[in-house]
Amino acid sequence: MLLTSAELADVPEGVLLQWIPAPSSEGIIVPEAPPTFNQLNHTGTAREHGGWLCVLFDLPGAFDEMTLRDAYTSLLQRHDGLRSTVGFSGISPQTRCHQGEFSWRRENHTLPGDLADRRHALARIIDETTTARRFPAYLLGAIVGERVTVVVACDHAHVDAVSMALIVRDLAELYAARQSRRAADLPNTAGFLTYAAGAAKDTFDPSDPRLPQWHAFFDRHDRGLPRFALLTNPSDNTSDSTVELRQVLTAAQTQAVAQHARNHGAGMLATLLCASAEAAVAMGGPDTFETLVPVTTRTEPRWRDTIGWMVTNGPVAIEVGATTAQTLTAAQRQVETAIELGRMPLADVIGSYAPGFSATGDVTMVSYLDYRRIDGHHLHDQLRAQQLSASSPATDVQTWWVRNEDGLALRCRFPGTHEAASVVPQWLDHTCERLAQWC
Repeated sequence: MLLTSAELADVPEGVLLQWIPAPSSEGIIVPEAPPTFNQLNHTGTAREHGGWLCVLFDLPGAFDEMTLRDAYTSLLQRHDGLRSTVGFSGISPQTRCHQGEFSWRRENHTLPGDLADRRHALARIIDETTTARRFPAYLLGAIVGERVTVVVACDHAHVDAVSMALIVRDLAELYAARQSRRAADLPNTAGFLTYAAGAAKDTFDPSDPRLPQWHAFFDRHDRGLPRFALLTNPSDNTSDSTVELRQVLTAAQTQAVAQHARNHGAGMLATLLCASAEAAVAMGGPDTFETLVPVTTRTEPRWRDTIGWMVTNGPVAIEVGATTAQTLTAAQRQVETAIELGRMPLADVIGSYAPGFSATGDVTMVSYLDYRRIDGHHLHDQLRAQQLSASSPATDVQTWWVRNEDGLALRCRFPGTHEAASVVPQWLDHTCERLAQWC
């Protein structure tokens, strides 16, 4: 899977056919499955447009419009998270879920001939379609030209990166099965609303011995979250963003780096944090590199194939040692601690912080995802799959590292300021050079 962004995606020429589902009823309120912390945080802070994820991939087999539309129906029936909306009754958040019967209408959008204009046009259409509090909160379509490219874009409230890979697998199989008039070969999956209901039952113990670690993390960062260590002038919410994509290592090189990590009792995320921290120190940053790392909450087999936002965050503070081996060992310990801290309900963690939590703008983070661990990953190259996110203002530095059959790739998003433009690419250079040294 190619990880890219709206302004860099390969958007083919053609006409975008957009199918818009209308539910057969108003749906039902699901009181036992209220919106999750991620959904509420996103809904409350999301800008008017731009909080979405999207996949583009080639349609397998000959194009048949009705078959694709029926495959979309089956996708919605399979995943209750895609049939849900996040809303409020007064100030009380609530989840509304629609049943699986829909009528459909189609809209056509002719995309411009110039690639940059096509990218802008597709992003604009997605912006206008994906809103967390409205149903549907996604775009279901296909660009029909010299080839047929499926387009699925969802408001972030309903998906994460793993979900988007699952959508590629599910939709490709649902379409192929309908074409062949056979049953789709897909595993059973638990619904996201079942997950949300479980999250609503999470208990919080104010005497939890892990809680002081969170509070100390907030204390170190002005009652909030860390900013990227090498930027002295944090940007505001109106700053443009810059996105940089890099193919960092080949498959063989990535395997060698992973083996180097295992030799020191560490995983790939710890290795990436180690390289990032050492690079920051080499450029004059502090000896301790602090950031957040996304932590999956798909901790049970039943969530493996669920579509929904199933990620939390954990804090890390990487102390750069005298040797890389020392730093790598420290980074692995921090990853393990972040996973433990991420298991705590974040709403309660923040609510229990006596000085009052205060954070605005983006969070600086280092993310890692191995697409090879997601069922259906073998289709990604075959279908020329790419995952893109919206273009929106950036206030901090965020890195997404992904591993696939081609090796290790990076997408970095940072503020469009002169300082960031001079500092961040250099930091990425140093980070990637360190990884290459461990091959």
